[in-house]
Amino acid sequence: MKPVKNDTAPMILVRKNMRKSREEKPSGSWKVAFADFTLALMALFMLLWLMQASTKAELREIQAAVSGMPIYDGGTGPFEKNSNRPSLAEKSTANKNSRSQLEVASSDLEKIRKTQQDLVAHIMQKAQALDMQENVSVEVTPEGLRIRIQDSDDKGMFERGSDVMNKPFYALLAGIVESIIDDPNRIVITGHTDAAQYAAPGVFDNNLALASRRALRVRQVIVADGIPPSQIEQVVGMGDNQVIVLDDPFHASNRRVELLLRSTSVKR
Repeated sequence: MKPVKNDTAPMILVRKNMRKSREEKPSGSWKVAFADFTLALMALFMLLWLMQASTKAELREIQAAVSGMPIYDGGTGPFEKNSNRPSLAEKSTANKNSRSQLEVASSDLEKIRKTQQDLVAHIMQKAQALDMQENVSVEVTPEGLRIRIQDSDDKGMFERGSDVMNKPFYALLAGIVESIIDDPNRIVITGHTDAAQYAAPGVFDNNLALASRRALRVRQVIVADGIPPSQIEQVVGMGDNQVIVLDDPFHASNRRVELLLRSTSVKR
């Protein structure tokens, strides 16, 4: 007798978790990458902070320390590869040289001022000896030493409307030349008149021409007294364009001749 099959017996199915088998085992390598990133970020923040908080000198020391080269010998570290920039020692020497030059220039300037003050005193002594101190004024200007020879109420340098010089002023110019004969600075001579006009002005009969003739006359006199002609840089006639007594353009002191001993330091 054949055994009867029991179709109603339960079936048992076994399901395997295929996804779990395909997944890799968990790893901690991401932690290492994250730590590297965090460290790099911190280093960046530290670098930015150092650049902001440090002085230039401190940055150079940091640069030298990182490059492994002494800061006083220059070098070709990572911050200055094949650089032609001077080392800190060279810059220090250059700064010292600059300071020395400034000190020399300052010393030279003091000597120039002392020389100018001595000239002022010497010229005024000559004028006082001739009782003509009212006819001379001397001042130190940024351009140089300005000597002004002017008319007074009782003494005129030239005859009115003429370039004929009166005798006392020959002696005054001789004393001025004696004072400045050793001064190598170039001289500019400028003639000025007051505002009185010619009755019948012509080409050569006007204040501009008169001031020019008077300036040329002074040039002739001081050259005869010993000033080298090559030292006279310029002779100019200004007429009545630069009166010094503005509220009285006919004042005697507006009639004048000025000698400017131009300082060699003045750029032309």
